[in-house]
Amino acid sequence: ASVDRYLAAGLTADHRERTPVATVAQALCGLMARVHGDRALQFQAEGIADDLQFAGASADLEEMLGNLLDNAGKWAQREVTVTARVDDEQLRIDVRDDGPGLAAEALAQVTLRGVRLDERENSSGLGLAIVGDIAASYGGRLALENAQPGLRATLWLPMG
Repeated sequence: ASVDRYLAAGLTADHRERTPVATVAQALCGLMARVHGDRALQFQAEGIADDLQFAGASADLEEMLGNLLDNAGKWAQREVTVTARVDDEQLRIDVRDDGPGLAAEALAQVTLRGVRLDERENSSGLGLAIVGDIAASYGGRLALENAQPGLRATLWLPMG
């Protein structure tokens, strides 16, 4: 049911709602530290202003950020960091892990629906596609790039 809801995300985007980014990021970091507790990873929300807001539904921000943090946690060696700031009049949220990063050809494919790079994990391969779809429903986008070390996922979204 959750997958169906987010595949239809373009119909549900609510631009009137305002969601505080710091609150959502801190709560999800705490949750992900427990989810990935067997590996003792550090999940940190750093330097996010208390008044920074996403112009959209909290459930949508939670779904996007939760997917990105969970995915980063699967690959991280020791830590995952989320930051958010205003950049070019948009909300920019970065989720960065200290894992191995991705090969160039994998970067181009990983956001496509059904593409799974980690065969060890029990997943549908829909997570990053859902994140991209929800971001697009708000006029935003998801970008992935290798960062030394690890991978950086950047969400560009409207500000509240």
